[in-house]
Amino acid sequence: MKKTSLFFLLFLFWGILPRHAAAAAPGGAPANLSWANEVYEIFSDSPPTAAGAAKIADDTVKQTLADEIGMKLRALDAQGLLPFKLRTESAGYETTAAREQVMGLIALIADESVSARSYTIGGQDYTKEFVFCGLDLMICSASKTDGSVRILYTVPLRGYGIARAEGRSVGIEARRAEFVRVAKTLLQDLSFAQKKGRVFTVDELDLRSLGESYQVKDILLSAKAAELFGGAGGKIKELLAGVFTSAYQKTTGRTVFPPALGGNWKKDAATGLWSTEVAGGMGRRKLTMPEAENPITLEVSGIAWKDISRSENTALVNMVYRAWMKKSPVETGEKAELDKHILHNYARFNMDEARDDIFMELLTTLATDLGSQKSSGQGKRKG
Repeated sequence: MKKTSLFFLLFLFWGILPRHAAAAAPGGAPANLSWANEVYEIFSDSPPTAAGAAKIADDTVKQTLADEIGMKLRALDAQGLLPFKLRTESAGYETTAAREQVMGLIALIADESVSARSYTIGGQDYTKEFVFCGLDLMICSASKTDGSVRILYTVPLRGYGIARAEGRSVGIEARRAEFVRVAKTLLQDLSFAQKKGRVFTVDELDLRSLGESYQVKDILLSAKAAELFGGAGGKIKELLAGVFTSAYQKTTGRTVFPPALGGNWKKDAATGLWSTEVAGGMGRRKLTMPEAENPITLEVSGIAWKDISRSENTALVNMVYRAWMKKSPVETGEKAELDKHILHNYARFNMDEARDDIFMELLTTLATDLGSQKSSGQGKRKG
């Protein structure tokens, strides 16, 4: 491919920084970043699983998400709540020969998976599916030489919904509807969480100097939690790591990278970069991120439940559920471990079916609470 063609493809894929933005950088003017109104997904050549034989994020779903993201970005831009200037129009390809990167905004579907469970009540079969939704809105720089794309800053959004159906499967349209519902809910809280007046300048992005980076590198499950979630344990880890990261970025305004969990990201021993492949309308691209200077470990340190009913003969059960979660390292002003409990009253025959629902709610709330703690040290750690 000719160099000019590669440059043109990069413009269409990521957007570019115009000359007037580059000239304004020394004065602290915000960078101009393009939004191409397209959502990408992590590329996989593996055959689909039985639980998700058809992809949730088909072209219609991706376009719906792209439109929602575009509307939210334009609203934030109009309110002056973006640390950069948003460009959504095509203005031709402009760059300078000295600049090695072109930059823009991309949206990535980081998770579109399901975890299914079937059960029987009164002789009737039912299926319940956790529908996991992960979206990353990222500022990236794209190399003009090899087309690889490097993450500079991430706004991670994570959540889940529950789709139910009679019988032994949930239809693909029900999955898609729940996925889009969760995504739209997450996008309502989209924020770059910067201090008032803070902007990202062109030179700052070029130098990749948006401050120290933070990333969840591991999440541990207690034996009881691992037993409860079984084969879905890996997806629960990804969800909790993402929920924590989203809350942590929003609370601290720090530079965070997506959790390197789940097998989608591989580390290159030669470069030290994490990488994965993403796919979209312009084909496949290599997406990379550096090793974060500040790794974070989370731990589901315990879960418990107890029947506190006064009579074993009652048709209703009174249950208390409790969970504990830890963060390490602990910064000044933070608590190392938080716990939360929920009381539930329901029909005795429905106890086991509801248990994983309840602990999903408890643990995602705990992950949010851990990430929402305000430290007084801003990087100073205990111990």
